Amino acid sequence: MRHTDHSFGEGYPIQSEISPEKDPTLRAREIARQAGFEYALRTLREQGLLAREVARVKALYERQLFDAESFMTEAIWEAFTVIELFHPETADHCAETYRLARGKVERHLFGSEVHFAELFDEEHITLPVFYRACLLHDIGKVDIPYDLIANTVTDEECAYLLNLHQDDALVHAALARNHVSEAADPEALVRTLMATGHRPKDIAPATLLLSPRTVDDLVKQGIDANQTLAELIRPHEEHSASILSALGFPKESDLAARHHNYRNLPVETPIAVGGLGVSVDVAEILHLADVEQAMRAQRGYKPSSTALEAMVTLIHHAERGIVHTDITSVWVRDEVERLYPDEAAFEQAMRNPVESAHLATIAAFLEKHSLVHLGNRAIAVSAPSVRSV
Repeated sequence: MRHTDHSFGEGYPIQSEISPEKDPTLRAREIARQAGFEYALRTLREQGLLAREVARVKALYERQLFDAESFMTEAIWEAFTVIELFHPETADHCAETYRLARGKVERHLFGSEVHFAELFDEEHITLPVFYRACLLHDIGKVDIPYDLIANTVTDEECAYLLNLHQDDALVHAALARNHVSEAADPEALVRTLMATGHRPKDIAPATLLLSPRTVDDLVKQGIDANQTLAELIRPHEEHSASILSALGFPKESDLAARHHNYRNLPVETPIAVGGLGVSVDVAEILHLADVEQAMRAQRGYKPSSTALEAMVTLIHHAERGIVHTDITSVWVRDEVERLYPDEAAFEQAMRNPVESAHLATIAAFLEKHSLVHLGNRAIAVSAPSVRSV
């Protein structure tokens, strides 16, 4: 298979020297991108770079994290700084996921008595614990080769490559697994996969998207580059748990370890997880915030999705059993209330064919799951309509 050079950054393996003439932040970024979180934190400290970079990141995120001082220990700032040095987009995503989740849990939803924060008391989780888990939920990406995290191949480019190499055995098998008979039209392939909740990058072998140098580096580390990028990045959730545990944050570790629910574990409300008394409900709030923020953000490899597109994706996650339908119903209904605060706004949306189709999907889901249970409370959730907004 022909490799394509879409990789960025220094990547692996560890470079033998870092030029002392470089700007301190550039040197710090090279360190953060070499050999994982533990190495980065230790080396930044040994080289006298950590305190300076923490100060820089505090100033950089002063507005986004202005309300985070109550739970931000110096260890948390150091950890977040390593994320920013490794990959600024991941740091932005983490900060915005925290802000989205905090906005949800600290207010009553869609003008009702529903208040997510009450779940935390029931499950013996404090808000600071949850907020730290939100802010550092992707810290395990620092343990993933940088070239994988920084890959910016777009869905359209990936679909083109799948089309170009569809006779390759790996590509042919990937298409067959996703019920695609052929990839003759890249645009049609994107639409077909999106309709099933997947993207071309979710099915393409990583060898198709990475440079030969990056593939060789992965092989030297014993990593199977024939997996998809999603499969290669997936262990970051386990790494997040390990890093947070080592830093002395066991409950944050448990939440970060479960928010993706990669294994599609059964989600029932409430479920006690381990000996910490952590409910899946709490991790699922992090999941919903994480997915919505990732979709709404514009990235080098994709445009931003609309809020309604994000809600439809959350519904697909609930229908596939990744997240519970109850908590998804409450979250989605609240977003509709926020988007359409009055009848005029809702009626205008209904005149738009795309928005009305998304709203129809949302309404059907909410009608099916109109009585939900959060913790020990039963809550009625109505489908959106002109009267209900």
